[in-house]
Amino acid sequence: MRPKFNQRKIIIFISTFLALTFVFNCEKKQTNQSGLFTSIFYSPPPTNSLDPITSPIQDGGEIQASIVVEKIKSGEYQINPGGQQEGKLGILGSYTNLPNADILYRNAAPSIGKIIPNQLEIKIKKIILISDSGNTIETNFISKKVDIFKFGIETPGIASLPQIPKGIYKSIQILLEPDQGNALINGESFGFRLSEGTGFEIKGQFEVLTGLTTNLKINFDLSQLQFDSSTNSFILSNQICELSKATFELPYTPGILILKLKNPIENLDSKTVGIKEIDSVLDQHSLLSILPFVTEDTNVDSETAELIGLNRTYFLIFEAKVDLLQVNFALANIPEVDWVTTNTKSETDAIPNDPEANTSCFFLFEISKCLSNSNQCL
Repeated sequence: MRPKFNQRKIIIFISTFLALTFVFNCEKKQTNQSGLFTSIFYSPPPTNSLDPITSPIQDGGEIQASIVVEKIKSGEYQINPGGQQEGKLGILGSYTNLPNADILYRNAAPSIGKIIPNQLEIKIKKIILISDSGNTIETNFISKKVDIFKFGIETPGIASLPQIPKGIYKSIQILLEPDQGNALINGESFGFRLSEGTGFEIKGQFEVLTGLTTNLKINFDLSQLQFDSSTNSFILSNQICELSKATFELPYTPGILILKLKNPIENLDSKTVGIKEIDSVLDQHSLLSILPFVTEDTNVDSETAELIGLNRTYFLIFEAKVDLLQVNFALANIPEVDWVTTNTKSETDAIPNDPEANTSCFFLFEISKCLSNSNQCL
């Protein structure tokens, strides 16, 4: 029988357990024959508004996404079969062609002098999606203010929209409040309005897939921005937005699996577990290395680590081109494996209007690997 913990060990145990509950949220033990459970977090990337738009999927994510998307479309992978077929939409913004002061004030002689605004804020009322078949979908969007000049710097994105029906879409409408926005010059407020209409329409085809995030890059061309001295306002055309690119983002970090064994590895090698069936799977998928979850630098004593199984938990490192779900399914059915899961992403830059931002797990979905030409799912 294990000796009774003193008060210090109880405190350490509880603290460690609560921390790991977040790391291993959504019950990783569910990774078994019935499918793979994981959580989705949306972490928009930083972009420089004045530079060419770069891909939001970094460190091999785009390669991994293309592999999984191809298998989803072919039917090899099914996400939440029999349930809601919904994905998530991330809308990122950037701007280009900000005019100089002479062009900005070309039709006016403002008393404020020719000074470029340091804030250009639009007040978004709602976002509407138009499907390829012409259906209109009004998203669950809460009114918010967005500063165009802060795209990619302090403002990570325009919106993060959950529960978007799976399908192909042809345009987005960003509708503004009656008071469409304002501009600031050194703390002094000026009006802002569109030259016509009440919002922007961005045309361009994109697809939403169940369980994945579709990231849209929308660029605002500010070349037509100008000052109207009669209304003391800045004016912009509503025909200045362009869908630059649409990409898929996976809910997990490419190249990393987390493996928990029934027993710890006796002789930890960089590429072998010491169990033939497991090592065969890892070798087939070009494993790069195995790293222990707990090292000498980890602030957890050995007795606590053993109690909650950290001493038999490991990171498996692969190349980005490896399909982690394929490896996950292969390992999950091996008796010596307690559980195995992807390394789910955490919320680092909460997008305003995300109803579940900063919670541990805001979307749970199941991926089932189905055999080709068969109704049987693993």
